[in-house]
Amino acid sequence: MRGRRSRGGRLRVAGGGCCWAVAPKELTVEAESPARKSLGPGASQQALENYVPAVEIQACDRCSAAFGFFCWKHHCRGFGACVCNGCSQWRKVVVAGQPEVRVSDDCFRSERALLE
Repeated sequence: MRGRRSRGGRLRVAGGGCCWAVAPKELTVEAESPARKSLGPGASQQALENYVPAVEIQACDRCSAAFGFFCWKHHCRGFGACVCNGCSQWRKVVVAGQPEVRVSDDCFRSERALLE
Protein backbone atom coordinates (compact mmCIF):
# COMPACT_ATOMS: atom_id res chain seq x y z
CA MET A 1 0.00 0.00 0.00
CA ARG A 2 1.53 3.29 -1.10
CA GLY A 3 0.63 6.70 0.16
CA ARG A 4 1.76 10.21 1.02
CA ARG A 5 1.85 11.90 4.38
CA SER A 6 -0.35 14.97 4.68
CA ARG A 7 -0.79 17.57 7.43
CA GLY A 8 -1.94 16.24 10.81
CA GLY A 9 0.01 12.98 10.63
CA ARG A 10 -2.45 11.25 8.33
CA LEU A 11 -1.36 8.93 5.61
CA ARG A 12 -3.25 9.34 2.38
CA VAL A 13 -3.75 6.06 0.66
CA ALA A 14 -4.70 5.53 -2.96
CA GLY A 15 -8.43 4.88 -3.02
CA GLY A 16 -9.47 7.68 -0.67
CA GLY A 17 -8.99 5.91 2.71
CA CYS A 18 -6.71 7.22 5.41
CA CYS A 19 -5.28 6.04 8.69
CA TRP A 20 -3.27 7.59 11.51
CA ALA A 21 0.44 7.18 10.92
CA VAL A 22 1.25 8.75 14.30
CA ALA A 23 -0.82 8.32 17.47
CA PRO A 24 -2.28 11.54 18.85
CA LYS A 25 -0.47 12.84 21.96
CA GLU A 26 -3.45 12.21 24.23
CA LEU A 27 -3.44 8.49 23.32
CA THR A 28 0.23 7.83 24.06
CA VAL A 29 0.89 6.07 27.37
CA GLU A 30 4.05 6.59 29.40
CA ALA A 31 5.98 3.34 29.71
CA GLU A 32 6.24 1.81 33.17
CA SER A 33 9.63 1.37 34.78
CA PRO A 34 11.17 -2.13 34.56
CA ALA A 35 11.05 -2.36 38.36
CA ARG A 36 7.32 -1.61 38.47
CA LYS A 37 6.64 -4.16 35.70
CA SER A 38 8.60 -6.86 37.50
CA LEU A 39 7.49 -6.20 41.08
CA GLY A 40 3.87 -5.25 40.38
CA PRO A 41 1.58 -2.71 42.04
CA GLY A 42 1.96 -4.18 45.55
CA ALA A 43 5.66 -3.32 45.90
CA SER A 44 6.91 -0.69 48.33
CA GLN A 45 8.81 2.43 47.27
CA GLN A 46 11.94 1.03 48.96
CA ALA A 47 11.71 -2.15 46.86
CA LEU A 48 11.43 -0.08 43.67
CA GLU A 49 14.51 1.96 44.63
CA ASN A 50 16.58 -1.14 45.53
CA TYR A 51 15.44 -3.19 42.51
CA VAL A 52 18.16 -5.02 40.55
CA PRO A 53 17.10 -6.98 37.41
CA ALA A 54 17.08 -10.73 38.02
CA VAL A 55 19.55 -11.39 35.18
CA GLU A 56 22.24 -9.48 37.08
CA ILE A 57 21.88 -11.55 40.27
CA GLN A 58 23.69 -14.88 40.66
CA ALA A 59 23.10 -15.78 44.34
CA CYS A 60 20.59 -15.22 47.17
CA ASP A 61 21.13 -11.93 49.03
CA ARG A 62 20.40 -13.65 52.36
CA CYS A 63 21.95 -17.16 52.32
CA SER A 64 24.25 -16.88 49.25
CA ALA A 65 22.74 -19.98 47.58
CA ALA A 66 23.54 -20.02 43.85
CA PHE A 67 20.48 -19.61 41.64
CA GLY A 68 19.77 -22.29 39.05
CA PHE A 69 17.17 -24.79 37.88
CA PHE A 70 16.28 -25.95 41.41
CA CYS A 71 16.89 -22.65 43.22
CA TRP A 72 14.67 -19.87 41.86
CA LYS A 73 14.95 -16.11 42.27
CA HIS A 74 12.25 -14.10 44.06
CA HIS A 75 12.22 -10.34 44.64
CA CYS A 76 11.06 -9.20 48.07
CA ARG A 77 8.28 -6.64 47.49
CA GLY A 78 9.06 -4.98 50.83
CA PHE A 79 12.84 -4.38 50.77
CA GLY A 80 13.69 -5.26 47.15
CA ALA A 81 16.21 -8.02 47.94
CA CYS A 82 16.52 -10.95 45.53
CA VAL A 83 16.23 -14.14 47.58
CA CYS A 84 15.75 -17.88 47.08
CA ASN A 85 12.52 -19.78 47.80
CA GLY A 86 13.82 -20.89 51.21
CA CYS A 87 14.39 -17.27 52.24
CA SER A 88 11.00 -15.97 51.04
CA GLN A 89 8.29 -18.17 52.57
CA TRP A 90 5.99 -15.33 53.67
CA ARG A 91 3.39 -13.01 52.16
CA LYS A 92 2.07 -9.75 53.58
CA VAL A 93 0.41 -6.48 52.57
CA VAL A 94 3.17 -3.97 51.85
CA VAL A 95 1.13 -1.16 50.27
CA ALA A 96 -2.26 -0.31 51.78
CA GLY A 97 -5.14 -1.28 49.52
CA GLN A 98 -3.10 -3.87 47.58
CA PRO A 99 -3.21 -7.67 48.00
CA GLU A 100 -0.61 -9.65 49.93
CA VAL A 101 2.70 -10.03 48.08
CA ARG A 102 5.79 -12.22 48.50
CA VAL A 103 8.37 -10.87 50.94
CA SER A 104 11.68 -12.13 52.32
CA ASP A 105 11.82 -13.72 55.76
CA ASP A 106 13.81 -10.72 57.05
CA CYS A 107 11.13 -8.30 55.84
CA PHE A 108 8.37 -10.35 57.44
CA ARG A 109 10.24 -10.67 60.77
CA SER A 110 11.05 -6.94 60.90
CA GLU A 111 7.36 -6.02 60.79
CA ARG A 112 6.46 -8.67 63.37
CA ALA A 113 9.13 -7.24 65.70
CA LEU A 114 7.60 -3.77 65.31
CA LEU A 115 4.12 -5.12 66.10
CA GLU A 116 5.21 -7.00 69.27
